[in-house]
This record gives sequence, structure tokens and C-alpha cells, in this order.
Amino acid sequence: MAKKPYTTMLLATVFLLLGLVGIAAFVVAFQAWLTTTGTSSLAALFTLGWSVTFLATAVLIWLRSRRAALVFLAAIGFLLFLASYIFPGAQLLLLLPLFGFILLLAFLGYQHLQRAGSKTT
Repeated sequence: MAKKPYTTMLLATVFLLLGLVGIAAFVVAFQAWLTTTGTSSLAALFTLGWSVTFLATAVLIWLRSRRAALVFLAAIGFLLFLASYIFPGAQLLLLLPLFGFILLLAFLGYQHLQRAGSKTT
């Protein structure tokens, strides 16, 4: 069995931890929705989508799937989509440098996963 590169293990571990945090946030949001009147279930749905996306990314990265790079970009895009709801309006403009940095990291991760996926075929 071929040894997995350190960066692949690190990426998979980070996305696995983010997915588990998303599941914990989903449980908290769902309990808040059940116990508090007037609470939107949208937060629970967002956290569920977040956790599923990141868990799928972790599994595909770990298995060295060729589709891992695309799922990685979808996970980062979903994270930026959620951030646009957390910081509405003009506050989002303050985060543009952070979004640029995240997109740079996403591009570098995509390139790495493309190379790692092409080595296995």
C-alpha cells in the first residue's frame, strides 16, 4: 500500500475536524430550534450542509479520489457563502482581504489535490 503524503493527511484531518465541528454545531442549533420559539431552522440546515460537505471532502481526500479537488472547491465556496450571511451588507467588504487569502489557499489546495489525484491513476 502506498504511503499517503503528509499534506494529504493534514488536509483530510482538517476537513474531518471541521465536519465534526459542524455536526456539533448542528446538534446545538437543532436543540435551540426545538426549545426556543422564534428561532429559525435555517441555522441548523446551514450547519448540516457545512458538516456534510466537509466530511465528504475529508473522505474523498483520504481516498485520493480524482473528484477530491472539485469537492474541496465546493467546500471552500460553501464556507464563503455562509460567511456572506454572517456578515451582511457593507461589513462583507471589510472581509475581502480574508476572502482573497482563502481563495488563494483554495487554489493552492486545488492544485495540490489535482496533482495528487493524477499520480494515483
